[in-house]
Amino acid sequence: MNEKFRFYSDRNFLYRYRVQKDDYRETLANAVIPNPLTPFKDELFSSWIARLSAKFDCQVSTFLNIYFPFLRDKRLTARDMDLVLDSELAEIFSQKTRISKTIIYNTGLKSYESYLSETIRDNSRNNLISTVKIKGSYSKSYGLKYCPYCLRENNYFKKQWRLLFVNVCEKHNCYLLDRCPSCNNPITITKRKKGIKFFNCPFCGFEFHKAENEKVSSQSKAVENQKKMLEILNNGYFIFENKPYYSIFYFWTVKKLAKLIYLDEYRRNDILQTEIELHNYPLKSKKEIKSRFIEDFLEVKEGISLFTAIYDILKDRESFDKFVKDNNLSFYILNTFKEGSDYNPPYWYIDLISNYQVGINNQIVTEEMIRNAVKWMQKNGIRVSLRNLAKWTGIDFCSNKKAKVLKKIVEDNKT
Repeated sequence: MNEKFRFYSDRNFLYRYRVQKDDYRETLANAVIPNPLTPFKDELFSSWIARLSAKFDCQVSTFLNIYFPFLRDKRLTARDMDLVLDSELAEIFSQKTRISKTIIYNTGLKSYESYLSETIRDNSRNNLISTVKIKGSYSKSYGLKYCPYCLRENNYFKKQWRLLFVNVCEKHNCYLLDRCPSCNNPITITKRKKGIKFFNCPFCGFEFHKAENEKVSSQSKAVENQKKMLEILNNGYFIFENKPYYSIFYFWTVKKLAKLIYLDEYRRNDILQTEIELHNYPLKSKKEIKSRFIEDFLEVKEGISLFTAIYDILKDRESFDKFVKDNNLSFYILNTFKEGSDYNPPYWYIDLISNYQVGINNQIVTEEMIRNAVKWMQKNGIRVSLRNLAKWTGIDFCSNKKAKVLKKIVEDNKT
């Protein structure tokens, strides 16, 4: 009898405790987060969330479950949250922290839309964004990079470290690291050993800022060329033969050349070979490559050589022409693309390769392409008009089959 009574008493206590706990959770779920940390200007979303969680001495998953229980269906810690963050989620985090929605949205990779690519998706690979595969809240791929010297100065991860063509630290002139120097596991920042103030490896506890890293050779053009590519991305346009063009065209072409060089082994290029020798790290052979998606597996030193060379190839028409001739590239190879709107070549690229065949057919211009170009113009304070759109995209509206539809999109957004 006493046993039963004792059991009932314990159950009653637990029941009362559970009610109190649920009330407390409900209060936190509806409360504004006190004294939140403001993201750094160039900080990555997952880095900010990790720092915010550490402030309250809990793991990211616990922090989100307590303050954002209504987001459980989003499974943020089981996905690449830097890709998942959209305008709607940014608004939710803004309301809970009283930090500007724009500031929060700009920590996510979707903020690169209309600059790096027309669309950034959270459920698939994205051009020139390193892949981070999550399993059980831990990263299983080497898609997140960092500079230990930057972490020593400010304890946060930069958004640009997720870009495939960013592989060196311009400030400290060193290679970026893409794995724990102690145990060689991929970098995971949404998990950490508790009781350690700084970002650390959840597997071995190594504090990432304590790593030492190799400096880039002073003879390499890597730092200089990477800086110029980032300028194109941040400005949203590039200049070619004294004409401005939409930055999406540039990065579409960068990805096309990366596939030709890395996957198809068209590697006759002086800058490429010089960089490979300087970094003492050859590109993988075709037999060693098991996937067509270079975002999944391109290593840091491979990326340095590859994109340093690509920037040099695209600096002017003469350099591009030399690359084509040195590798005996036919027009068919240059003009071969996968089906689908995402793979429609930009007019600037078609013009670039037009010398290799006379009488090229007009390429497809999608409505999505025009809408994204209009969105980019509005975001950058450029007057929306057919004349300006033609100037920045190189599209000849008169010769396009969908001219009426495309013109209507522009007219509806005209300023």
